[in-house]
Amino acid sequence: MAEPGNDHPPTPTNNPPPETLLQLGGLPTLSFRETLVGLFLFPHLVLLSARRATTVKRPLLLFLGIWALCSLFMGLTLAPGLVTQVGEFGDWLGDEMGQLRRTNEGLAWDRPKEAPQTVRFRGFRVDFAPATAAFNLKALSSKDDWGLWIETRRVTFWTTGYKGTAKLLFDAESEKPSLNWKSFPPGSALPGDELGSRARAIARWAAPLFLIIWHGLSMFLLCALFLVLFTAMPSLLRGPQAIGGWRTSLCVNLYCGVVPLIVATVYSRVAPVTLNFLTVFVFAFLGYLIWAFSRVKRFLAGV
Repeated sequence: MAEPGNDHPPTPTNNPPPETLLQLGGLPTLSFRETLVGLFLFPHLVLLSARRATTVKRPLLLFLGIWALCSLFMGLTLAPGLVTQVGEFGDWLGDEMGQLRRTNEGLAWDRPKEAPQTVRFRGFRVDFAPATAAFNLKALSSKDDWGLWIETRRVTFWTTGYKGTAKLLFDAESEKPSLNWKSFPPGSALPGDELGSRARAIARWAAPLFLIIWHGLSMFLLCALFLVLFTAMPSLLRGPQAIGGWRTSLCVNLYCGVVPLIVATVYSRVAPVTLNFLTVFVFAFLGYLIWAFSRVKRFLAGV
């Protein structure tokens, strides 16, 4: 690791800065596979090579690739459980409603005969409301986290979520086939004991897609916010880590976010639910930074 003409190896007092080391051409160019393996086994080489990067393309592509795989992992492993829950809810709702019919006015069912009426299934609220009732998300979410609002002309799914979310599932006045249920025209009827099997059939393809998108967006937004914060801090504080500018800092943070992203994803699926994804990612990221930069320091010191 010594320069030409210098017989003395680097020491804690004379070790060359990363820029000098990179000028020596002593660091190999790593492939994507070698970079991924290196983040687990020799992070110092990956981080030092990031200092000579002219663009963020390689670390960004690697991070996005791992993020996509983690999203697929979460969605595909959680989907069977969601399909089961949807089927059980369909069986229960079929028992509660009886036969579901489509009329010229909208939807009709056997039970309950009078509205309004509220029933619950494992914390999921279902309101059978008269056509004159106004949908009030704030009032509904004050007592429950999610549910269905069922009228003769509209069916609305709602959840507290971020500032509350409501989505129309059926609208008799809509011209969209997906909202007007063109495949269930006036005169159609669905026995209550078939509602569960219909729900399972839809959930088998919809559940994986929904979960992949949901968890993918959630993970991306949380990780992106944290990585942007850590990228901006060195530049704002003008610390020694800011050498090389924001591009170098972003490359380093993207590389350092890969392993914590994998750890947080696996933890979310195999460990008891005691810590959420963001908490695990943050602690894993901070721990990885400490470990990786200690490896860099030892490498530059010739230890």
